[in-house]
Amino acid sequence: MALLNQGITPAKLSWAVTAGVMIATIPVFGSGTILCLACIALFRLNPAAVLLANQLAYPLQFVFFLPLLRTGDWLFDAPSSNRTLSELFDLFSSDPWLAFQTLGWSTLNGLVVWAMAAIPTTLALFVAFRWLFSRLPIKRPAANT
Repeated sequence: MALLNQGITPAKLSWAVTAGVMIATIPVFGSGTILCLACIALFRLNPAAVLLANQLAYPLQFVFFLPLLRTGDWLFDAPSSNRTLSELFDLFSSDPWLAFQTLGWSTLNGLVVWAMAAIPTTLALFVAFRWLFSRLPIKRPAANT
């Protein structure tokens, strides 16, 4: 826990954990770590907090993947693939090119739905984590005088 809160304010820790959780729910498998590293560099977030939150929230990607894609297909009136998650994994392992062709537009549609939901969800998570972390005994950085 010391590495997570070393010289960090509850607000900064909240942004780091929120970023990790939100990146974990993006409906593009395999993109999480790269996006976390980009977010860490761009916003100067705590790397341990972002990556730990991302790894702990990673199962949410499986939970939200199909609902995001199907909602995106519905929103854009696109044909939806009624495959299960296990069928999609089998398709990727047997014929990756066909899998990309099958899911290409659905994934883009799902990303749009994720982006629309990400704004209010990010704000709600930040407020919840800030409330939680402000009540934990975290060492605050000393004020520069």
